[in-house]
Amino acid sequence: MEAKSHSLEGTKTEIVRRAGRVNPFERTKREEVEEVVGRLCSLDPNLWAREWAHLGQRYEALGEEQEKQSKGEEAGRSYYQAYEYYRIGRYPMPSSPRKDELLQGGV
Repeated sequence: MEAKSHSLEGTKTEIVRRAGRVNPFERTKREEVEEVVGRLCSLDPNLWAREWAHLGQRYEALGEEQEKQSKGEEAGRSYYQAYEYYRIGRYPMPSSPRKDELLQGGV
């Protein structure tokens, strides 16, 4: 069986198609997915991990700020969204050092 190769543009199109609907992107926001896809310039797994981690970090920082303001429920939602973007960053498996860091909880 021959491995199927994917082009960068085809991969980007498929990611946007799945945004907000299909695993692993079912809990994402389309505009944020489009933001990341716009920065993907190769299929390099370290780039993939780094770009999705940016969104995770953004939500993690938002959750921290919400916690300081005693907005626990909102913070919980923000932390969960951070988790989702970190999860996508290591998808489909930790196949690079950067992806492995995301799997271990580092950013």
